[in-house]
Amino acid sequence: MTISCAILAPNYLTGYVTVIFVFILVITLAFISTRWLSNSRFSASRGKQMRVIERLYLAADKMLLIVLVDDTYYLMSQDKTGIKFIDVLENFTPLETKQENKFSDILEKFKNGNKDK
Repeated sequence: MTISCAILAPNYLTGYVTVIFVFILVITLAFISTRWLSNSRFSASRGKQMRVIERLYLAADKMLLIVLVDDTYYLMSQDKTGIKFIDVLENFTPLETKQENKFSDILEKFKNGNKDK
């Protein structure tokens, strides 16, 4: 019994389309789930009345922190044993921080040819 190629072709094509569709679906679901997890983790770690203004790494496991709590700035240290309070910064005014560049802004600069704006 001979099977014609015309009969088998739709089955092969359907199989390839199904595999490609499932692959795209898995990649899309992985992308969406990682975005959701990163957003939920980031929002859970963000405080409403407390913010870390700046971190200065002194070694792999040691850093200095400037923390803002209710309009008062504190200098703290963190190492492998824990976090320690150092001092209250009385006359501290933070420098204006440069606004982070969004990827779309950087892409527009390259599209327009203006790399140093």
